[in-house]
Amino acid sequence: MKKLKTFEDLFIDYRKLAKLNNEKLVFYYDTIKLMHQIIQDVNRVNFLQYKKNPKNLTQIDSILQIYEIRILHYFMAHYWLIKKGVIYSSYMPLRSIYESILRIYFILINKNLNNLIIKIELGEINDHCTFKTSNIEKKIYDSLTQKKVRQFYQSLCIFTHPNIDSAESSFVYKEEPFFDSYMVGLLLAYSNLIMIFELYNSKIKTKYRLKVLNSLNKFSYYFDEKFPNFIPSKNNVSIKIKTPEDFYNFLKI
Repeated sequence: MKKLKTFEDLFIDYRKLAKLNNEKLVFYYDTIKLMHQIIQDVNRVNFLQYKKNPKNLTQIDSILQIYEIRILHYFMAHYWLIKKGVIYSSYMPLRSIYESILRIYFILINKNLNNLIIKIELGEINDHCTFKTSNIEKKIYDSLTQKKVRQFYQSLCIFTHPNIDSAESSFVYKEEPFFDSYMVGLLLAYSNLIMIFELYNSKIKTKYRLKVLNSLNKFSYYFDEKFPNFIPSKNNVSIKIKTPEDFYNFLKI
């Protein structure tokens, strides 16, 4: 009878995988670092504009900045967890990143709800429905995309909510938790880069555009049609970047 591996054995195995795939992890870390540099620079621009005129920065703008900073913290948590071999726990920050990206899109699309959203974020209203992930998905995605992103989200939830037995993994890369977690991290990093340009395109310097363009040339090697696209797909959504092609055009401006 084959001896079952202990938790320590599993951690050792995953740490070995991380060392063997150090080049991939370096690329992932560099991508996170690039996102951090862009957000840091944009926040500096926003601060200078705020000093000139406080009306240049609204409460919603501040909330969106907080979301992006929080997303970067989640990415760093994910990076260190997979690097140290703590694979199953690494799905928790991935789920939070996905939820945060959807929230930002929801806020951008529903500007008429700004006052409600501000009150929810400040804890003045106890509302569990407005930001419920499944509700946001219905509001920003067409039926086909809804199905894909729901499967993706449930796949993440397997590792954060074990009682969801009906969920099946739809993004398996090599039937190996380490590679699956790494690939989903990259997918969400790509999605967050699109989000950053949706929010701050006019404030992003040329040097960062070139770096992002260079990173995307490497990103394209990793992805195919089995991975969902998180850009809102309903016809009536009011966003600037509606396709990956739009994103490339924004980078080249």
